[in-house]
Amino acid sequence: MAKILILDDSPATLAAAKGLLEAAGHTVETQLSPAGLPAIVHREHPDLILLDVNMPTLDGDQMLRILHARGWMADSIVLLFSSKPAAELAVLAESCGASGFISKRDGGEALVATVNSYLEKLQPSSSPQA
Repeated sequence: MAKILILDDSPATLAAAKGLLEAAGHTVETQLSPAGLPAIVHREHPDLILLDVNMPTLDGDQMLRILHARGWMADSIVLLFSSKPAAELAVLAESCGASGFISKRDGGEALVATVNSYLEKLQPSSSPQA
């Protein structure tokens, strides 16, 4: 079970994503505003963070740059979370140091599958080494 933090300014999006990810067995904390996010990340050490790109005060990619500057992102996977086109998200993720992105347009199954795919990379391999 992974600890996931979601930052999104839409209560409906937060509720939907939280429900899907908790049903998949994860612990999920949500945040409506970037205010206080660095302190939460520092305190909670989430395994994975979903950052909404379009926020009213501070976009997710800008918040990620702040977190990187403070050195608090070494242990967390960060995925940009947006309805922007995939090509635009890919460029933005690369430029701000995100691990990747999830398009809100892809739906709930894709959200869970993508999150689980990234989280599998955190798990040590159980197969014997040759």
